[in-house]
Amino acid sequence: MIDIDWSKCPQATHFAPKPEADDMWCDVFWRVVDGVGVEAWALVSGGLEHYSRPTWRKETAERLIARPPQWNGEGLPPVGIVCEHQVFGCASWTKAIVLAYGERKTFYRDQDGHEWSRLSDEIKFRPLRAEQALGDNLEKDAEALFGFVNPNGKWRKADTEYKDRFRNAVRAGYRKQVQP
Repeated sequence: MIDIDWSKCPQATHFAPKPEADDMWCDVFWRVVDGVGVEAWALVSGGLEHYSRPTWRKETAERLIARPPQWNGEGLPPVGIVCEHQVFGCASWTKAIVLAYGERKTFYRDQDGHEWSRLSDEIKFRPLRAEQALGDNLEKDAEALFGFVNPNGKWRKADTEYKDRFRNAVRAGYRKQVQP
């Protein structure tokens, strides 16, 4: 399963991964209206490249991945959403992805990739906390910022204090875009 960072392009409704690892095309976020891509944001080194009138191809439409639905914590989480779960009798909450609901059971994948089914009344769900959601992308975003500032530098070779500066920049919202 592909891990898509939707926070990089909040206005996107779909994502199209590049067709093959060695393909010249790149991953692209799309805003799709009535089955047609009307805006695109290509993931290029250094950020996003916006196209307001992109070329829409059948091959692109075939590999689109829809953005998962949002959930505010009320009722059961939608299938496909990443949230936290707690099994009856356990004190800890851990990350999970809801896979399906049956008549009496809930099917989900835990943070270790194991798939489970439980009676629905034996499990609780809650949305990811904002700090946990940030933590999921923190390292990846800090490394991306490091690469932008130091295009020839190596993240794995940077010292801890230097890495912490980039992590702090991400926590401070360096990627937030001001709305016009």
